[in-house]
Amino acid sequence: MAGTVLKFAPACASRVARLRRAVTGTVLCIFALASPGVGADLLWVNGVAFEIHTQRSPEAPSVLLARYRRAWAQAGPLTEQQIAGWQVLGHQVGARHETLQVRGDATGGSEALVAVSDVSQRLRRPPAPPIMLRRPVRLLSTVESGAADGAATEYLARSTERPAASLQSVVRSAQRSGFQLLRPAARSGDAPDSALLHYVRGAERLAVIVQRATGGSSIWIHHEVKGGALP
Repeated sequence: MAGTVLKFAPACASRVARLRRAVTGTVLCIFALASPGVGADLLWVNGVAFEIHTQRSPEAPSVLLARYRRAWAQAGPLTEQQIAGWQVLGHQVGARHETLQVRGDATGGSEALVAVSDVSQRLRRPPAPPIMLRRPVRLLSTVESGAADGAATEYLARSTERPAASLQSVVRSAQRSGFQLLRPAARSGDAPDSALLHYVRGAERLAVIVQRATGGSSIWIHHEVKGGALP
């Protein structure tokens, strides 16, 4: 939804302002849904409810995009952008906002995600991170998902500190919050200056990735509660 122009009556100005703040970073958050193991159909992104539909198509991304573009253009203006290898197409009709994210797969076809949101719905307050994020860390996005066997929340934050300093801050905060480290920090994949941490606290599981980012470091937190569920 980043970059989408929303049109509302003047009387809704304050609500629009809150909604625009809430959806900042939405596209970035929904990209995480393409990762293996994430299959939630209902998500709350920065307090906004989204239905997520995933699909695979034998059509090439350009063909799939062209088909959606023709269908959606009949209802009004479109927004298009490319982010992290995904082609993103968005449009809005009334209070219904739809975003299509498409990229190619190994077979020459496409994998796609369609996110649908009703912007007239009341925003809900996202949960606070399970560990304290102290300055200069800034929380960017919160994504909540639920399933029959539990609930999970993902947080994305940025810091102006180097990865090593951010890692130390996360470790101290997790310890103060009562989380127990399951294994020593390891490098996250092939990313340089990165670390992956796993913690446990009762029925809770916590995974944290700290890595280098422009101007400092990024912090990704996955918090899962077994047996929990979204309200």
